[in-house]
Amino acid sequence: MGEQKLEMLGQLAVQQKLVTADQLKLCLSEQAALRKAGRLVPLGQILVQRRFLTSDQIRRLLLNQKGVPSDAPLVNGKYALVRKLGKGGSGDVYLARDTTLDRPVAIKVLREEMAQNRKSVERFLREARVLAKIRHPNVVGVHETGEYQGRPYFIMDFDINMAFLGQS
Repeated sequence: MGEQKLEMLGQLAVQQKLVTADQLKLCLSEQAALRKAGRLVPLGQILVQRRFLTSDQIRRLLLNQKGVPSDAPLVNGKYALVRKLGKGGSGDVYLARDTTLDRPVAIKVLREEMAQNRKSVERFLREARVLAKIRHPNVVGVHETGEYQGRPYFIMDFDINMAFLGQS
């Protein structure tokens, strides 16, 4: 997430009267000091650590329905893509809104260049099946698999820590 989007998160929190302008300035100053010291800490994380906001409030700010355009791409006809959260060795992870259940989800999509390789697809789907069988507080649940634009994907629970992927 770029610096401008982080400031937008803070501005939205102030507009919704969740934090004061002074609290936001304090957190932005702390973030800048940490950055100078070589530590990249997301604004949302600082707001939560200082107990100005809860993780749930950050989640709602990030998923504010006004932030999901009406023409957002839909995966499987019901998952509105909000933004890219990050990427790993085999796929990209996106924040999305389940429009049927009105809840945030994460979608992991196999990279385009790997989607052409049968073994990569099998490995990706095996990952989804294994994760779907695990029930543990530190492991996100997997609910569905499918194909989007010729690439396999799976739908996972959205965890607030995912929102901090890619932030600086």
